[in-house]
Amino acid sequence: MGTLIERIHSEKSPFSLICNLPADFRKSSTVWQFHFLPLFCSENGYRGTFFHAHEFLFLSPLEYVDGIQPYTVTMQQPDDILSHREWQIVFLMMHRFSSKEIGRRLNIFPSTVESHLKAIYGKVNVHSACELRAFGKSQGFDLYIPVNMLPRSCVNSVGGAV
Repeated sequence: MGTLIERIHSEKSPFSLICNLPADFRKSSTVWQFHFLPLFCSENGYRGTFFHAHEFLFLSPLEYVDGIQPYTVTMQQPDDILSHREWQIVFLMMHRFSSKEIGRRLNIFPSTVESHLKAIYGKVNVHSACELRAFGKSQGFDLYIPVNMLPRSCVNSVGGAV
């Protein structure tokens, strides 16, 4: 926490932080968003820091148009049935990226993405991207964001994930 306060003091600008905090051992951790605002006196001297935290809520513009309420997301992998790379691909598939786009994002060949997709389809017993998205939505996969997909500058992990 001291490093964050030093950063606010030296940069003299507000910033936000997304943090994965454990709730208790029976529940998955919760994603929180912190907003830090430096406070200065009239001589531009640093006086302290005000911050506000809330559960990280997500809502895309299309979901807003469709009347869907904001929902919380998680950075904790839903289960261990898929590998870390497969979860990254599922994340991007849930957002309708093509194999070519996924390959570009993950710095792998589209044919490698296709191989991973075949393995994923077999593991979750689906036969197409459409079925995968429907299955993923029913299982809450659409609420999962792989930690390494977020910009490094806005992620701080507490309690073991990164």
